[in-house]
Amino acid sequence: MIGHHPLLRMRLAGQAPAGFVSIDLDRQTRHARDWPSCLTAFPQVEIAPSEAIRTLDLRFVVGLYVVAFADAWSERFGELIDLLQANRPKHLIAHAFDLDEPIVWPEPTWPQ
Repeated sequence: MIGHHPLLRMRLAGQAPAGFVSIDLDRQTRHARDWPSCLTAFPQVEIAPSEAIRTLDLRFVVGLYVVAFADAWSERFGELIDLLQANRPKHLIAHAFDLDEPIVWPEPTWPQ
């Protein structure tokens, strides 16, 4: 996993990012390495293809807005969604680019 260490330090100091946390399952870019130096409110974490999802410590998402991305739906992406939900983000949007609609958790409640 890349990009999570600065986020862990932030959370241990009692801080939270102003924006959402982006977690990318399939794309390996420089954003996860560079986000702390860019002073962005949108941390990015990337999960390497070789990492076993069930072994990841994602406690840093507790109470945060999280957007998870994958190139395509897979069992591995489903495991990531389950693990993210178990760590109780405030809100989770999970989107595989081959799906028509994102997965939103918890289900949105709209004013009547």
